[in-house]
Amino acid sequence: MNRRFCNGMVHVIKEGENLYQLSRAYRVPLALLLRANPYVDVYNLQVGQEICIPVARPFGGMMRPPMGRPGRPQRPQEIQPRDGMRMPEEDSDDREEREERLEEERERLEEARERLEDERERLEEEREHREEMQGRETEERRDIPEMMEQVEEEKDTDSHVSDGTKSFGAILRESGMTPEMFFAINDPNQITIAADVIYELPKKV
Repeated sequence: MNRRFCNGMVHVIKEGENLYQLSRAYRVPLALLLRANPYVDVYNLQVGQEICIPVARPFGGMMRPPMGRPGRPQRPQEIQPRDGMRMPEEDSDDREEREERLEEERERLEEARERLEDERERLEEEREHREEMQGRETEERRDIPEMMEQVEEEKDTDSHVSDGTKSFGAILRESGMTPEMFFAINDPNQITIAADVIYELPKKV
């Protein structure tokens, strides 16, 4: 920066400073800072770089704020006055507004964290339910053969296959069953009457 063209005071950039902070500290519009430093890369300020701080009216001599103690960055509001000039302090309204914004941001982040936690719990419950259902299905499939064996054991009837030599009456006599008992446990549709057998049916009225 050419100091001869700086209509104001010179500020040396400290670690962590940016033009927005300087604008608030010196109460100089950011647009004026940019206009007074046309060749400065505002997105890449370097420590030790000189920045022109424009003022409403010129004054004799260039001023440079103190560098501060080594190893400790000096914030703009900590800059000590020189030659009878008093550096502007941060307005309490601006501080409260900044604190409110920070509080709102913290609340927003907390709400987002709670939503993520709720979603994680929901997914965990769904996973547990799915595993429980899969376990039940596996257990049921494993129990099917055992259930079939149990049903077979609990049956109180014996299965027979006809050889075509016995009549229906002979089967009833041998088993000691009545026709009603026979058809209670057998399907009549599976019984076929042989050819040329005479049987009686009630007359249709």
